[in-house]
Parts: sequence; structure tokens; C-alpha cells
Amino acid sequence: IITAIGDTLTLADRILHHHTTGLSTVEATSADAERVVAEFEQYFDDAENRPEGPYRTFVVKATNSRAKLDTLRFYLARQRIQFGYADRQRRLTGFDYGRAMLRDVTVEPGDLVVSMYQPKGVLARVLFEPEAQLADSLTYDITAWALPYAYGLEAYALTDRIDPVVRALPEREQALPADAPPYAYAFAWDSFDALQTLTTLLRHHVRVRYAERPFEVEGNRYPAGSIIALRADNAALEDRFDAAISEAAAQTGQLVRPVATGFVTEGADFGSSDVRFLDAPNVLLLAGQGVSSNATGEVWHYFDQQIGYPVTLIEPDRIDNVDLDDYDVIVLPSGAYGGILEAPVLEELRGWIRDGGRLIAIEGAASFLAGMDGFQLRRKPREAEAEDEDPEDLLVSYGDRERRRITERIPGSIYAVDLDPTHPLAYGYGETYFTLKRSTRDFAFLDGGWNVGVLRPDAYRSGFTGSKVFDDLDDTLVFGVQDLGRGHVIYMIDNPLFRGFWYEGKLLFGNAVFMVD
Repeated sequence: IITAIGDTLTLADRILHHHTTGLSTVEATSADAERVVAEFEQYFDDAENRPEGPYRTFVVKATNSRAKLDTLRFYLARQRIQFGYADRQRRLTGFDYGRAMLRDVTVEPGDLVVSMYQPKGVLARVLFEPEAQLADSLTYDITAWALPYAYGLEAYALTDRIDPVVRALPEREQALPADAPPYAYAFAWDSFDALQTLTTLLRHHVRVRYAERPFEVEGNRYPAGSIIALRADNAALEDRFDAAISEAAAQTGQLVRPVATGFVTEGADFGSSDVRFLDAPNVLLLAGQGVSSNATGEVWHYFDQQIGYPVTLIEPDRIDNVDLDDYDVIVLPSGAYGGILEAPVLEELRGWIRDGGRLIAIEGAASFLAGMDGFQLRRKPREAEAEDEDPEDLLVSYGDRERRRITERIPGSIYAVDLDPTHPLAYGYGETYFTLKRSTRDFAFLDGGWNVGVLRPDAYRSGFTGSKVFDDLDDTLVFGVQDLGRGHVIYMIDNPLFRGFWYEGKLLFGNAVFMVD
């Protein structure tokens, strides 16, 4: 490249600069080795014996989803953050993440406990603190990331010290194998593990169904969306059917139960029209000019590395050369689609949706579709500006321009979304989902569509939100589904796959791909 002062900078130059800087860091550290080691030791000693911050203990309730707890435990262990469990009941006052308020808390035996009195106490505090401590709200990155929100967990931050009882991780309940070949297998749709199990079964060509309503069979309850694999539906697999189920359960750790009958004690029997076949969809992902490379990578990694499901990538300018009938789902990552999806392509997409296709539009892609013919998404009407606005408000210092801009921005904050758990897009969730909001896009509720996830007043939980847009997010859409002919448009105003770390959003995106039908 040619630099601003006219010099030439090559890739070889940049590699040499990095190499030199790296060796210089090693050299400087070695020259002052004793001091470095002493300060390194002091850092961990202070963390273990003199932790900073208002909270001394973080508690995650044992009543949370087993799969979510297992994922959190694995993450903590990988970071070498020590944790254990409460050994007795205590009544304390703590910060409730879900309600974002102080209240009375009951810590019960078996609750997961993370104490700040440990060598990795600083890292634990940073990952768990409800409100991230920022030196300045003028930041280039997200401003909230607390693990209880990212994993969708009931958790509390306590000012009291609780020393956990450290014990081995509890073993997962394993229901396989059955004494005799069962009539069917079933597993609850309540975690990312369940989604990974589903995609594993689909790769093995196992035919499955899903329940549109909760049901109970043989004393076990299953939420809406739960997966059922009938032996009769998989006769072509012969003996490979049971092996495929066992392999999938072992690979993901999902609790899969054998079921001896198709007649349920509550809900719809397995032969009911409320128990529908789930066909493996063919998925197309737009990637290339005009589409955010980060957003594309997040979706691609999700399919390729996280759920192991095939996805086809195509340049946006080639979409009109593709037979869309070969695909069931098209994903539009965030991007600038103005010069890509022009009128003829949009008309083709609308026709494909009417014939049964599912279009998933994320962040900037959803914004592009807002107001377009045939799409229900609309920006929320803004209140008229006051005519008697104080002229002094217009006198802004040029040097303060960047700080003034952040009053109208959300770099990355956490909000509580009200969900409709009866809709397929929200299968596996309760009535609340924590979203990482990174833009001020405020859309009205869909008129005639399904407002699956919305922000109501007092939805803010953590992070920085500009003062001028704080109230604009009241009564806005976050996740919505528009029925169009036999197909659907799924609007995701917030990205549930941001950087791959927002665990709580992974099942939601899976619902969009596999359940909304």
C-alpha cells in the first residue's frame, strides 16, 4: 500500500515489523526478569487475598438448564477459574441479573459458586460483574458481556463471601440404551446441545418429527419443539437407526430417552398433526461484496464448526443465476444491500418465499428490507421535534463532536427481550431472552406478523446506551416473523450469533433455520 506520506509499505515489511517487535518484547522482559516475575506473583496474590470490586461471590442457580450449566462449567474450567458448589442454604441480599435489581436471594445446596478469592479472581470479576467498569463511555467496542446474560442463566452477584465446596462435576443422566428396541426416541428442545443432536441425526439421514405443543409421556415432560424419532419412520435404516441415535447422544451429551409408546398422557400423540415432520433444509448464505465479512463469518462458522450442517455460500451478484428452488432457507447477514438486491432480485425472492422459502434477515439486512414492497418491517414513527428547541443545543464544540455522537449510539448493551415462547422461533426459551444490542435501529411491531421478541419499557440491563436514544427503544421489535404465502420472512434486528460467544442466541438462530416452517 501507499501510505499517507507517500511511502510504500509491503506485506514483507509488516511481517518484519511484527517479528522485530515480538523479539524486542521478549528481550526487554528478559532484561528485567526478576521484577516481572515478582509483579506477576503479586498480581495473583492480590487477586486471591485482596479482591477488588463490590462483589465477593457469584452464584448460578442449580435449577438452570443442565446443558447451559455444563457449557458454563466447561468454559470456566478452560479459563482455569475455580468454582464449586454451595453446601448449605443461606438467605442473603444480592444483585439479580434477570431483574437488574438488589433483592433477597436464597442460595441453596448445589448452586454453582464462583468466589473472587482465587488467583483468577480478576478475570472472574470481569466476566461476571453485572455492569462492566469502563474508564470512559467513549469506547470502540461492546460495553456489556456478563456471562449470566450471555448464557441466559438465573444468577446473582453477592457482596458476601461464600467459600464453595469443590467437588467433581455431576455426571449427566444417560437414558440409553433401552432394554428392548423402543417405539421411538425423544429429547427435549431446550438447549444448544439439542440443536447439535438434531443436526447430527439429520447428517445420518434419521427422519425426525417435532412437537408443536408441550407433551408428557412415561412420566417425562417435553417442551414445544422437542424432537421425536419414530422407529417406523426409519425402517430403511434397519439396525443403523439405534446406532445413529446412540452415537448422536454420546457425541453431544444430550439426554435422549427411549419411548415405548406413541400415546402421551398430556399433549398430542406422536401420530397427531401437531407432531410434524422436520425435513433437512438446504441453506444458502450470501457472502461477498456488500455483505459484512464479520457477519458472514459468524454465520458460516455457526454452520460449519458449531452445528456441523452444510451451507452453500454465494456472491450476492450471482443470486439471480441460482435456481432458488434448490434451497429452503436463505440467510442475509448484515450488510449494505442497496446495490445488491435490486428490484428484479427482490421480486424473485418474494416469489420464492411465497412458494415456501424462509428468508432470514439479520441486522443491516433487516434494515434494508424495512419499507420495501411486500415486507412488513417498518421503522417506528419518531415524535416530532419540538419547534421551540433551545438554540444553545446547536452550539457544539468541534472538539466534542465524537463525544456528542455517542449520545445517539449503542456500542453494545444488554436488554431483556419479552418472548412469545409459543412461536417456533422461540421454542426452547422461557418468556425472557437477553439480547446484545449494538445499534439504535427501532422498528415498530409487525402489523399482521408475529412479534416474537420485543423490547418493553425498563428492558435495559447493562452497558452503555446514549441518552438521546435510551427511550426510543421502548416498544420496539427485536425478532419477528412475517408469513408470506407458504413461506416466512424472519427479521432479526439484533444478531444472535455475534462473535460466536453469545451462547443464548445459538438455539434461537437454529429455530429460524429448522423450526419456523
